[in-house]
Formats: sequence, structure tokens, C-alpha cells
Amino acid sequence: METAISRRELLGGGLATVVAISPFGRLALAEEPRKRDYIQIGNLQLEVINPSDTQTPNEYVDPSNTGTPLIKVPRNLIDENITENFNLGEFARVHDPKKLRGTGMEVHSHKGGIYYAFIRLDPKLPGELQTLRDALGHPIEINCHYRPITYNRRTKKSSPKSRHISGQAADIASHGFQAVLYRLADKQFANGGVGRYETFTHVDTRGDNKRWNG
Repeated sequence: METAISRRELLGGGLATVVAISPFGRLALAEEPRKRDYIQIGNLQLEVINPSDTQTPNEYVDPSNTGTPLIKVPRNLIDENITENFNLGEFARVHDPKKLRGTGMEVHSHKGGIYYAFIRLDPKLPGELQTLRDALGHPIEINCHYRPITYNRRTKKSSPKSRHISGQAADIASHGFQAVLYRLADKQFANGGVGRYETFTHVDTRGDNKRWNG
């Protein structure tokens, strides 16, 4: 029988190393999984990840320090609805995979699309978009939600502190209803940012009212 003599938490690696000593004086190592943290976002319970547990932690830096969680996107949940009309994949889709070249970021290939394995996502955002969709009464397309650091840098006219990096923003469109969509978004995101562009409307949950034309 082995008797444990000490325990050390390896915070960055997700494992606890248990040091044990056998009756014969030999040291033995055993690893136990670290306790996982989860957050409920809409209909889904999702795992919260420390950037240091990913292959590319610098890509997940939040320059605005919003505290928005970095969550794991399991491949088997990509098509699952996070609200009545939006699924998780709509928030995790990589809309221009070329902008990730050379980053080494972890992604999923799923039904012809590319999806981030990890994203920042403000838990309030899916619900706000669902309320907006209910008010509009027509489908809303999410053109862009999350952008990691390099992807954002390679996006023209994007701010280095874009709310997309923080997981607080979505660029949305509704064919044939753009003007109505903007007016409704202006009310729904009274405590956030709303930007009017030719082909889409930007909305975010920054916590203060900001309006602009792109």
C-alpha cells in the first residue's frame, strides 16, 4: 500500500500531482484531473478555460479586461441551440479561415465550416440577440462574433480593443430588414454599442451607450 506524503496543484496544466511513497521507500507519481469550472449560457452548460491551458494563450488575451469567460466549444455541441433561434456554432464560426494562417490555433472542421475550439462569449449576448430576433420576427444572421488577436489585427479598420476580441460583439444582418433591425438594435442595446454599416449592424454589450456609422 502507498501512503501519500504531499500534493501539488499544477495550475497551468490542469492536473494535480500526488506524490506517494511505497513501503519499499520508492516514490510514485499519480495524476488527478483538476476540477473543471462551468458556466450556464442560455440553454447550454459550457466549460470555462484558462488561456494558459490552450496551445496559443496569447491569441485569447482580452485587451479591455472585461472578464468575459473563455469557453470551450465541444465539436458535438456546435449544432446545439444556445437560445431558441441561435446555435453555439453561430458564435464560434471562423468566417475567414485565411486570417488564422500561421497562428496554430485549435479549430474544428464541421459540416464544411471551420469553428474555434475556444471563444470568449459574454453570457448576456445570446439572450440579447434572441430578444432582438423575437422583436424583429425574422431570422438574423451572425456575420461575425469572436475574433482572436491575430484575426482581429488582420481585419481592416478593426480597433485593437475591438469588442469582438472580448466576446461582447456580433455583426448581424437580416435580409430585407436592415433598417428595422438597426432601429430595434438601438433600443435593445441601449447600454451597449450599435454601429450602422451598409450590409450589417454591429451590436455589443460594452455597458455604456455608443453609436456610430461605419
